Parts: sequence; structure tokens; C-alpha cells
Amino acid sequence: MRNFFRFLKKMGIGKIPGFLSFYSSAYLIFIRTLGKNPSVEFHGQRIFLIPTDLGVSRRLLVFGDHVKPITDYFSKTISPGMFVADIGANIGHLTLIAAEQVGKTGHVYAFEPDPQCFAILKKNVEANTHKNVSLLEMAVSNSNGYQTLYANNNFTSAGSLSRENLSSSLKSHGKDNERDENEYREYSVNSVRLDDYFDQHVGTMKLDVLKMNIQGAEGLVLEGAKRLLQKSSPTIIMEFWPPGLERFGTSAKNLLEWLGALGYYYKPINIPVHKNSFSAKDVIDIALERAKRKQDGLHLILQKQVS
Repeated sequence: MRNFFRFLKKMGIGKIPGFLSFYSSAYLIFIRTLGKNPSVEFHGQRIFLIPTDLGVSRRLLVFGDHVKPITDYFSKTISPGMFVADIGANIGHLTLIAAEQVGKTGHVYAFEPDPQCFAILKKNVEANTHKNVSLLEMAVSNSNGYQTLYANNNFTSAGSLSRENLSSSLKSHGKDNERDENEYREYSVNSVRLDDYFDQHVGTMKLDVLKMNIQGAEGLVLEGAKRLLQKSSPTIIMEFWPPGLERFGTSAKNLLEWLGALGYYYKPINIPVHKNSFSAKDVIDIALERAKRKQDGLHLILQKQVS
């Protein structure tokens, strides 16, 4: 059955009007055959899934990965002793890889505000007996306090602190009628500035890798992590969605230029790269074109220039 779903993706049949609904219904029937607690082996670890999730969980089950270039980067680059922040950890597939890679001398901080995702994230970390992970049921932003999280049962990765961003994400998944757009849950969630969390709970500004996939709130996170960026210069891996950033008041162009002024260079990580450097305009144009074609979101890797 998994091969059947992979065949459909390869053939691009999902672009046929109305077919996505059939595909989703077929998948939900298929996953029920796997029992109440479906799971898969992922990079040598057992990961439990959310049966109703047609995003991260479905991709892990059917295709064996979510955003493979990011998984590959984690597997090849994260090393013992590193400190990693996984912001928007979802059910923890990248958290598990990072925990395995950093070992006893490193640590992973997994932030996930969606209660449904957090429960499975916690289950996955505990099932794989990782003791070097801080499980944090909270959002990360540019302020401390409570905010509203808008979430969807069928696409957990679309959850956002912006109702409009959630709606836009659902449309990109083919859920484009009024009933689907209104299928969401609201949660009041705790939010924290990354600088404040590390200062108060970690006691050091050490951070080696900062990964974010949080539906447009990436700019807010970076605004609340200025000291970390200046003192630790972590590698940043982030989804780059200009319209989503703008809805949070973040100019995509200004964000890239600010990071460039800090010494970061950036390049896409999940598309073929045929040149060594990209301007802010290059990256924004690529991201907008992918959004227009309803392709997977653009992800960037940002690293400091090596002098």
C-alpha cells in the first residue's frame, strides 16, 4: 500500500482537481489497519505517529522522511557535545536524530506548543530512552507570556500563532473550501524568548544549531534570540515563507539583510543549488515561486562566514 501512495506522488496525480480528497480518505483508511498506535522505524529509532495527521506523520510512514535534506543535514553534521534547539518539533523526528547525535555531552531543547503533537513528542523521546532532551510545551517568539495557537488535526505542521497563516497553509494542502478552513483548534500557549530561556534555564548562551519550522514566526524567534546569535553564532535551519513572515510584521528582505549584516550567508537546502551565493532577492523569488506552484516550502541553511 505504501508503494501505491508513492506511485501516486511520482505521477503527480495529486494535481488533478478533487483527487487530494480521495487520496487523504484512502490514507486514513490505510493507517487504521496499523492499529491504535502506528509507528515506524526512523534512522534506527522507533517513532510513533499521529494517525489523523496528513502532514509529518503521513510522510514519515509513506515516504520514510519529511524534509529529507534537513534530515540528512542533522545526520551528517550534528556531532557529540552540540546544543540543538528544535523549534516546532512536532512529533520529534528531528529531535530524535539530534539526541542520538549529540550524545551524553550535548543537549537538545525541543519546543512544541501543540498539545497533541507534544504528547507524541514526549512519548517518542521516552520510548527511545533519551535523557539529553528538554521537552518544552511552549511556543518561541519575541515576547514572554501567553499567545493563541491555531492548530489543525489533519495537518499538524500547519499550526501557527497566526490564524491567517494556518488558513493559507491549509489551502496549499488542497483544503480550499470554507468548511476545511474553519476546522481548527485554538489553544492558549505559553511563549518565551529564546534569549530569556537560555539565560534563566540553561545558564549559558551556548547554541550550535537552531532549527525552525513554525509557519512564519521565524522572524519573531530571531528577534528574541539576538544575544544567542551574537554570542554563539549557531547554524540556522529555517522554513522561509515570505507571505507568512509578513503577516507577523517581518519583512523577508529586511530579515535576510539583517542576518547578512551579522555575518550569515544563506542558501536553499531543499532544492538543487547551482551557484555559490544567493542574494535576498534570489531567495525571496524562489520562495514565492514555490508557493505559487504549491510546492513544498523553501528551507534555508544559514551559517556564519568563515574568516
